[in-house]
Amino acid sequence: MKIRFYYLRSLVALLLCGVCAGCTTERFALPRLSRKPVQVEEPMATATDQAPAETNERARSPAEACRACLTTAREMEAHGKDTAAIEQYERARKFVPQQSGIAPRLAVLHARAGEHELAATEFRAALKEDSTNADLWNDFAYFQFQRAEFVDAELSARKALVIDPDHKRGWVTLGLIEAEQEKYDEAFASFTKAVSPAAAHNNLGIILSRQGKSELADKELAEARRLDPTLKQPTLKQPTLKQPTLKQPTSKQPAAEPQASEQDNAARRSSPASIKPS
Repeated sequence: MKIRFYYLRSLVALLLCGVCAGCTTERFALPRLSRKPVQVEEPMATATDQAPAETNERARSPAEACRACLTTAREMEAHGKDTAAIEQYERARKFVPQQSGIAPRLAVLHARAGEHELAATEFRAALKEDSTNADLWNDFAYFQFQRAEFVDAELSARKALVIDPDHKRGWVTLGLIEAEQEKYDEAFASFTKAVSPAAAHNNLGIILSRQGKSELADKELAEARRLDPTLKQPTLKQPTLKQPTLKQPTSKQPAAEPQASEQDNAARRSSPASIKPS
């Protein structure tokens, strides 16, 4: 597993170098876990919200406290403060345990923090909550791809495409997974669902090169240039991950006693390898 992880990081570095070269044609990029903040509707001001600051926390209902935590989590995530965002999402969940939309965000944040087991748990909770979300299945597939769980990743990617056959990011994810399993014909077919044939050949060329298959890589890259002589280093334009919208909790939802966040004691590790084009 460790060897495979470093291999994927090397693949990341190579593709990143290609992206920096730039081009004017169709671009190739990989799905990534987005930093785009969750859109949380601001709650309407109430008499409780207007209470003095020193008594406001105690005066809030669990639903109001949950909304406040979600607002803070959104702000922290927007500023790249993932650790603080995780703490606030966890705190919101403790106020309203059944609050929807928290699990998908925690899954992405834990994955970016390298907390793979926590991320996997949150992904499964999110999919149980919303099993027909193609974006969520694709995110999970890419997370599994990063962990070199290629068989499971392929199953998740295909579930996303069953839900949405036109999901371009899903086809790119599937192509990557197939290429890592040396299913090159299938990978090429998947890539062409999202990019031009020239870009698909180029993608395969990059992957084959990293796998040490220089002769095959050269053929793919040559074919890419033949099909599109203007192509320097094509990359698929990065599609933006759709973000789940958190439904606002109501005062009728069951309350839960707030507890100290467990995230203070969590070990912060470096982010998992991912391919992040500019």
